[in-house]
Amino acid sequence: MPVFIFLGLGTLGTEVTGYFFTKSFIELGKLYANKPFCILLQANSNKGRTYYDIKAAYPKPITYRMLLYPFTFYKWYKKSVFPKN
Repeated sequence: MPVFIFLGLGTLGTEVTGYFFTKSFIELGKLYANKPFCILLQANSNKGRTYYDIKAAYPKPITYRMLLYPFTFYKWYKKSVFPKN
């Protein structure tokens, strides 16, 4: 059974995580399928309720998912959020 935990510092942080997930859940499903993952976001109250900056994505998707969805992987790879191995 999938479990999603949205955590944020304050109400803005929690709101931004929910907003991010509604925009990105299909891409995250393509990259991680049923494997556990963690996305670290940074919100900025001066830039609004929908602003976020993706700081990191752990772990890097497995090779099979990268090959199955190369365009999605490349889009996320360009953001430089995956750990360097």
